Amino acid sequence: MQRALPAWLRLLVFSGMLAISSVVSAAPRVLIITQAFEGPHAETLAALRHALAGTEVELKVQLASAPSLQHEPASIVVTIGSEAAALAAASPSHTDTPILHTLLPASAVPAPTEGRAQTIAIVLDQPATRLVTLLRLALPQTQTIALIAGPSSELAVDRVRAAAQDAGLKVRQSHIDNSDALFPALQHVLVEPAVLVTIPDAVVFNRYTVQNILLTTFRRRSPVLGFSAAYVRAGALLGLYSTPTQVGEDAADAVLDLIAGRPRPALSPPQRFEVGVNNTVARALGLELPTAESLMRELRRVEASAP
Repeated sequence: MQRALPAWLRLLVFSGMLAISSVVSAAPRVLIITQAFEGPHAETLAALRHALAGTEVELKVQLASAPSLQHEPASIVVTIGSEAAALAAASPSHTDTPILHTLLPASAVPAPTEGRAQTIAIVLDQPATRLVTLLRLALPQTQTIALIAGPSSELAVDRVRAAAQDAGLKVRQSHIDNSDALFPALQHVLVEPAVLVTIPDAVVFNRYTVQNILLTTFRRRSPVLGFSAAYVRAGALLGLYSTPTQVGEDAADAVLDLIAGRPRPALSPPQRFEVGVNNTVARALGLELPTAESLMRELRRVEASAP
């Protein structure tokens, strides 16, 4: 007959089992702060949730304007949208919690704050080399590109200029500080036909300027490479952009990397992307382009084979 364990030993074993159970059951908690529950923010959130559905990650979602924003414990904070990023960065809470910013341009990424834990961002800006490679694939006869920089896009425009020059392209570039200077800048960079490469900047490319830009470039026989699907629908010949769903999927990859302790750069471009082609504009300009699917496939192949 087995002797019963002493009471003190039973208590020790029981305490150990509880500790093991709590470690096993403790799942990383991700607090998602979204700017809105509609439009691209909702699409990004849905994709992030779906991508993490089969993992042990626990998700908590809050609107950026929620009064209890500062009181939610989390292992990782994910922001969706520029306003959510700014609010989370300014919050006195979660100073020891890694923050991942998504669905925002590089110009809107909050500056690092001293004393905060790791802050990383996946930005909407496409890499300069990806833009130039797409131009080479879609329009191999292109010799000149046109660039217009605004107050928040100088660095991004400089990167595209450098990548284009490395690829043997000529560059005509202009800088403006306000929308009133846009038309003279267009006249300068499009003095001869060129491909206008649009770089996100609210002063240069916004809903009030898009139609004038597209009309001016069309009249000057200068195709436009846009940074959104909306630009392609409006009249840009080409588009290179990441959808909200792709942003959410990229964010899920980053969350899993952070949980696993894998290093991530402070700022990175989207890994997933789409190519758009406006065939109506192509015909009007007398151009024959490969399909969007074939361009995207070849662009991904080029990137995969790059050292």
